[in-house]
Amino acid sequence: MRPTKQYGGNTLMVTPHKLTSLLAALALTSVILLVGCSRDGTAQLTGASATSVQAPLSPAASPAKEPYKIGFVNSFTGYMSAMGAPGRDVVLALEEKVNADGGINGRPLKIMSYDDQSDGTQAVLIMRRLIERDEVLGIIGASGSDFAMVQAPVAEESRVPFVTMNSSRSVLVPPKKWVFKLPLSEAFYVDNMLRYMKERRWSKIALLTQAASFGREGRKYFEDKAAQRGIQIVGSETYGENDKDMAAQLTKMKGSGADVLVVYGAEAAGAMAVKQSKDLGYTIPVLAPESLTMAAIMDVKELRDGLEGTYLVGHKPDVWQQLPDTDKQKRINADLDALIKKQYGRNAGMWEANGYDAFMLMMEGLKKTNPDPSSVQQARQKIRDAIEMIQDYVGAASFVSYSLDSHEIIVPGTGVITQVQGGKFKLIKAID
Repeated sequence: MRPTKQYGGNTLMVTPHKLTSLLAALALTSVILLVGCSRDGTAQLTGASATSVQAPLSPAASPAKEPYKIGFVNSFTGYMSAMGAPGRDVVLALEEKVNADGGINGRPLKIMSYDDQSDGTQAVLIMRRLIERDEVLGIIGASGSDFAMVQAPVAEESRVPFVTMNSSRSVLVPPKKWVFKLPLSEAFYVDNMLRYMKERRWSKIALLTQAASFGREGRKYFEDKAAQRGIQIVGSETYGENDKDMAAQLTKMKGSGADVLVVYGAEAAGAMAVKQSKDLGYTIPVLAPESLTMAAIMDVKELRDGLEGTYLVGHKPDVWQQLPDTDKQKRINADLDALIKKQYGRNAGMWEANGYDAFMLMMEGLKKTNPDPSSVQQARQKIRDAIEMIQDYVGAASFVSYSLDSHEIIVPGTGVITQVQGGKFKLIKAID
């Protein structure tokens, strides 16, 4: 494991033989003042941290060649950091690996990485900074749906390819030419939850959803689809992503006659709700999306213990070691896990895998088109067109195929049902 240094909200990898490179990287790291406007039109200054860390370049990726600049904006601090920080870590590790291997098309890769601080205003300001001042060729964006929803129109208006890691499908409504979404939306989570409920003969749901976009979209999908599967929602409540006590909502639903409690969220508050349901005497099974068991949540003993026994609908990265050797994603996740363990001394999980897939899709756009980075808008157009033509990509978390008609196609074969057992994830079944 390499020692690390925290700087500007990012983690920089430090090794003795890279001291010179590190000093150069730190010289590039600064607090950027972004200028925005209040509703009355007065100028306001908003701080955001930016870091670009580069490994020494091989001769094939000579510094004399102009680099490919790609933006990365996500939440490294604040309530969404449990998703955003792992994505940042894997993208910076892959940047280093790409440059050590000779770059892309013989050019160095430069990741412009910014923390949106789990704040929508920052998310928009950073998008504009990346597009207008940094002149990046493409952007990998938010894990949080609320932030992706405000970033996507900026990418569309500015004609910059934008690969977003959020879940809500609303980011693509109305259809967008420049925005591409990884396929892990409510259509994936809720459809597979309903299928599993039907299989287990759970026909009555007590539904507790977060109030943010992820929860709102999930709730709507449940309301639209549950009855079609012969499943009844007998109780329905919401909670805020920063709430600490969900006892009132849970108490209202306790006598509803539900035979499964669905907690649909993506933060510690949802995990706390699962714990509190047990404290209140709930004995019915709990079903949740994988986002309720992020590493930052599972690292907290109280929350981890409270989640014991919870069934999860998710993807394969958290259980890759339990997959058969014939599974196409097992080797990809093994290699990703080794990279993260080497760089950061921890295992990779779903949110590193999500960042890996987004990074690889953007790299595919660069490799296929070999654009001239000095012709920024032409390069952006070429990358966009190449990403739209991607078919049958096998990633760490997702299978990805795009088309002229759809920038999110859910391809079967990536889903799993798992259960929290002994504080770890047990593979229950693969979802076809």
